[in-house]
Amino acid sequence: RYYLLPSFLHFLSYLASPSLADKPLDVKLVFRTFGDDIVEVARELELLVGGQHPVGLPALPERFRLELEPSARRVGTFYRDGFGSDGTALAVGTLAKVPFSSKLAEEGVNAPTNFYAASEPTVEVIRGFQPIQKTLETMLQGASTLALRDYWEWWSAHAEDGQYGKLLLVDDKASDVAVFFDDHIEAHHSHIVDVRDALSGEPVAFETSRGKFLQRVEPFAAITDPNYFTTLFEKIVSK
Repeated sequence: RYYLLPSFLHFLSYLASPSLADKPLDVKLVFRTFGDDIVEVARELELLVGGQHPVGLPALPERFRLELEPSARRVGTFYRDGFGSDGTALAVGTLAKVPFSSKLAEEGVNAPTNFYAASEPTVEVIRGFQPIQKTLETMLQGASTLALRDYWEWWSAHAEDGQYGKLLLVDDKASDVAVFFDDHIEAHHSHIVDVRDALSGEPVAFETSRGKFLQRVEPFAAITDPNYFTTLFEKIVSK
């Protein structure tokens, strides 16, 4: 079973091509999911790096490999229990998710720390937007590929509203460009992505984030056009 669309695989091949090597770009990939498919994505990337993927593309460089070992610090899992900055925690080096139960209210802010306390090796739990942003920046310094598991229960409990969805922290003053690609982003609202100012913690209006931090993926086009993601990428970097 394979999870990555051929058009995305062609995009990865494009990122590894000599034509892009001449450009002053340092592209990072962060896979995001509410589900448990990160292990399968890592397996597929392993095939691509080894030149053994059935799509038949040239082998990708080692930097595209997604390391799942906790010590590699290339994966993490979110936990959310509040709207503000201190209502979000990130567990680094694990894909295990805090189970949703009535006990969470009793444990309060200690819920993720309590859950991961018995983990071996030790799981670091980071709470707050700014500490999380700094942690992610550090994780990305030594890698081109990360994967983060989001907390579906928080989004579902709030009627699948965008301000409770997959967290995207942005800094408008930073030189780096962060763009979230998702086929569930709607025409008039983010629906599944919670875009926040990393410094203030305030939500970023959809009118501001659309086309800048958020990019809707059109499923039919992504399936039928092998250059779909490459074209989107070139459009973004040309701005």
